This record gives sequence, C-alpha cells and structure tokens, in this order.
Amino acid sequence: MTLQDGDFIDVDWYGPEGKLAYCVLLLHGLTGSSSSLYILGQQQALAARGWHSVAVNWRGCSGEPNQRARGYHSGASEDLADGG
Repeated sequence: MTLQDGDFIDVDWYGPEGKLAYCVLLLHGLTGSSSSLYILGQQQALAARGWHSVAVNWRGCSGEPNQRARGYHSGASEDLADGG
C-alpha cells in the first residue's frame, strides 16, 4: 500500500475463496510482523469461521527496506489513515 509520503506498508490478505463477507484488520505488536505466529494463528482461526483478514506490516516490518528514513514506533498509527 503506497502512502502519501511515497513510502509503503505491506499487507497480507488471508481467507477462504469466494465472496468477501467479513474482514478483520490485524495489527502486529512492536517487534512483530504479519509472519508472527500469533498473527498467523489469528488468520487461520478467522478463515475457519469463513472470515477474511488483512495483516498490516508497519513500516520496516515486512522484511523489505522502506524508501523513507522514517520508521515505525509504538506511537505511530497514522499510516492506516494515510494509505490507499
């Protein structure tokens, strides 16, 4: 997802095939990512109920270097409103 400052955050979708009925946004903790076991477990549990989910990787947390010097910190949440 491209942000207004030209940087990006990566998101990972998970869920059953077919129509999108419910979708849950999952946000990892300070040292996590969408690959964290608790995020993957949540996505599997949601999919078992027929729900989709999207796990957000905050800046610098997806394993791909960001384009701006700005990194993620525990007080940064404005990227959710900025993307899209």
